[in-house]
Amino acid sequence: MGAVQLADMESVAAVLAIHTLKARYFRCIDARDWASLRTLFTPDATLHFTEAQNAPLDLEASIAFIASGMEGSVSVHHGHMPEIEIDTPTTARGIWAMQDRLWWQPGGQSRLGLAALEGCGHYHEEYQRDDGIWRIRSLLLIRQWVNAVPIAAADQDSMQNRGIGQ
Repeated sequence: MGAVQLADMESVAAVLAIHTLKARYFRCIDARDWASLRTLFTPDATLHFTEAQNAPLDLEASIAFIASGMEGSVSVHHGHMPEIEIDTPTTARGIWAMQDRLWWQPGGQSRLGLAALEGCGHYHEEYQRDDGIWRIRSLLLIRQWVNAVPIAAADQDSMQNRGIGQ
């Protein structure tokens, strides 16, 4: 085995920094920390959630969309098995497998008209490094599977038996 080249170490450091960036994204979403979430993106970032939007939105509209859709919910977001490619010292691309689960309290106000939502799919992202900090420049979420439970169809007893709404 040969010695690790400096360029290889820089790529490893970049990949680890992008892992941390995405972990912060999921934490900020679940904590409803919209101010911190905003700092994870470039100012010109676009976000596109294909199940709910026809086209990408700019950063401010996207954060408002996320906050409004999640209002009144408890959520858990996970990202798995990232495929990160460092294109240049300041640009990278990534694909993350994801799963999320959201629950609204019985009688709560869901703008989406849902009692629960669970989905799986992939985030496709582009990253940009400015002043040594990696940020998300573009986010596209494509869900392969969604289980949306409308309020009218929700079996509240079943949800309470799973610990939701207690």
